[in-house]
Amino acid sequence: NMPSSGRLLAAILLTSASRCTHGLVSTSATLQQNGPPPPKKTTTKISPLTEEPQYNPMDYQSLPTTQKDVCIIGAGPVGLATAIMLSSPPHNYHCVVIEANVDVNNFNPGRGFMYNVNSRGRKFTQMFPGVDAKLVEMGVESDFGRLCVIPSDPNEALPEVAHTASITLDSDDDDKINHKEGIDLNGKVNPAINKVIKSSQEKGGLGKKSYWIQRHDLTRLLRDYCLEENSKNSRDKVKAERGSVEIVSGSKCVNVFPSSTNDTLPSGRGGGGAEALIENLKTGDITKYRCNLVVGADGYRSKVRSFLMKNDASEGSLHQSKLWEKIPSRKFLVKKFKSPATHLRLKVLQFPPKFPIPDNDNNEIKTNGEYIYAIKSKNNGPKDFISFGILPIKDNDAIRPVNVIARPNHDLWKINDPEEVREWFQSSFPRMNFDSENGLLSKKEWERFVEEEGTRFPHCQFTNGVSTSSVDKQSAVVLVGDALHSYPPDIGQGVNSGLSDVVELGKALENVDLSVEGNKKTKDISLGDAMKKFETNRLAETKALIRLARFGSPYQYSQPLYIDRIGKKLWTFNVLIRVLLNKASFGLIPQPAIMLSQDSDLSFKQVMFRADLVTFGLGTFASWLLKKIFWQRLLNTLSPLL
Repeated sequence: NMPSSGRLLAAILLTSASRCTHGLVSTSATLQQNGPPPPKKTTTKISPLTEEPQYNPMDYQSLPTTQKDVCIIGAGPVGLATAIMLSSPPHNYHCVVIEANVDVNNFNPGRGFMYNVNSRGRKFTQMFPGVDAKLVEMGVESDFGRLCVIPSDPNEALPEVAHTASITLDSDDDDKINHKEGIDLNGKVNPAINKVIKSSQEKGGLGKKSYWIQRHDLTRLLRDYCLEENSKNSRDKVKAERGSVEIVSGSKCVNVFPSSTNDTLPSGRGGGGAEALIENLKTGDITKYRCNLVVGADGYRSKVRSFLMKNDASEGSLHQSKLWEKIPSRKFLVKKFKSPATHLRLKVLQFPPKFPIPDNDNNEIKTNGEYIYAIKSKNNGPKDFISFGILPIKDNDAIRPVNVIARPNHDLWKINDPEEVREWFQSSFPRMNFDSENGLLSKKEWERFVEEEGTRFPHCQFTNGVSTSSVDKQSAVVLVGDALHSYPPDIGQGVNSGLSDVVELGKALENVDLSVEGNKKTKDISLGDAMKKFETNRLAETKALIRLARFGSPYQYSQPLYIDRIGKKLWTFNVLIRVLLNKASFGLIPQPAIMLSQDSDLSFKQVMFRADLVTFGLGTFASWLLKKIFWQRLLNTLSPLL
């Protein structure tokens, strides 16, 4: 069911890629303020971590609260997946999701994030047939046979696969699937889709396939699934029996703290509970949510994590409350590790749909959205090497995001004039038409590219703190996704590891009753104990995942510095040795870690354990060999003297 070692290794070395029943939903771009207006925020005290105004919980005691079972901060793919999971049976929790962007499925043209949802991530999507069916419909199946490596020399012929992509684009094949009508949100498929599923199962199972999908499409898919469930629950009149999801956009979380009262919680129990202050970014109004569980799914610069990190001495904070367990001062500090991909800068050019590539006979061929393109430049120096990485998208009429990834000291980043940037790209990519008048890109696009900050790949980082809970174990705060662990997109596991967190969180909460009705489950256990179990499970996985991110495939972007080139040769040699040992031992010696990670039946902890065994064996053999050689030479040198 896994790709062959040779094809996967070729894909690692050649591609340049960047790697994202059950609910009642109401979406809102603004929060409505209830009751008397809260005290105005002051800017006299500034948080040293966030450099933003601090919000003292005691200033908001009189503010009316909105009761929910779960408050999820961040409506990205992981946050929305958490809402779907926890609002679904057997949980049926009432959730609110807070998102800073006004549009949840906001598309940022300066980043153009793409996700490859593999079999790890699909452990979540396959729990909800409607979600998985839409992923198959909206995504592009990962197939490195569709990789087109375009040479820089315009006199060199284009590869055959590029011609195949163009022919496929123009063909009118009877077996072509109508993706707009094939699958509905309830998982129903038409005969054509059934044919694709049967074919995939014969090749090794649909569940083992991975799919490329743009970030904003994935968030739209998850949001729409929630809306579909809302509509279905309304029709079936099961609102009281199901959980709910409210999505509040255009707002941010400004503090999380223990409840200042002992009133009854949404679960029907007494106790402290947690409260989240939410600020409407347009009006500045503050709303307070009170819940049993706060989930931080707000990315690698997580505000929720920062509230847990800082030892806030203010009265009423999580660190000062006697109703919550004492948080060790370093528990939620972020541990950072640098990898060869850390600090790489990414900007995105927006190429037109089906943009043409000239062949050596001056004929142009159209590009196909479902193919991967790696376009080489003529530059090969340590500060001017560049290439285009273009990942697949389903819609052939959509703009093609083109990744430009380079070191921070690259010559390109020193140019601030749009016309000079255009000339630099034309000189670097002589095959492409970047003419100022009739070229691929407009003057406006060059200006946008120059003005856009883009993004930088983070450190491989994680925090030892996964969760914290109240003393009575009835309330908790927990981190998932990039808030817990983040790393450069080398290994293609970013969104998949986040979705794995969601699956494990769902398992941990299976017998925890947070519902409004209360005490509906037969094996009711405390939320605090469930979060301790979740923390133990995910922390071990997270540490292994970060090690995989550091060493798995850190040179796939062909970083051009001389130290990078030496590192890539050593890394390639290491991978090849392990592949050969695996073949020679008929699988007894494990494959390299990056290949083992493609097997979703293995946890990251198991992947790294197997890789470490091989490392130990190779290290022991190398030590023995060196000792034997040098010891023998030493004896030969000393023997005449003895």
